Amino acid sequence: MGFHYGKHHKAYVDNLNKLTEGTEYASMSLLGIIQKTAGISEKAGIFNNAAQIWNHTFFWESMKTKGGGKPTGKLQI
Repeated sequence: MGFHYGKHHKAYVDNLNKLTEGTEYASMSLLGIIQKTAGISEKAGIFNNAAQIWNHTFFWESMKTKGGGKPTGKLQI
């Protein structure tokens, strides 16, 4: 887990920071970046790194004590 968090997840963060430095995306939230770049082929690198950060963050949050929880909204049964 240390390798996955310290190397793998960190690489996505470092890459996204490099790709967005000096752009409109630099000050945006992660979700904002994902929404703004989805489906735009020339922004695929930004989208992919941002989406992987989101995926990893969701994973880490789900693993904490009482993490995850019951789905809400449309996912709730």
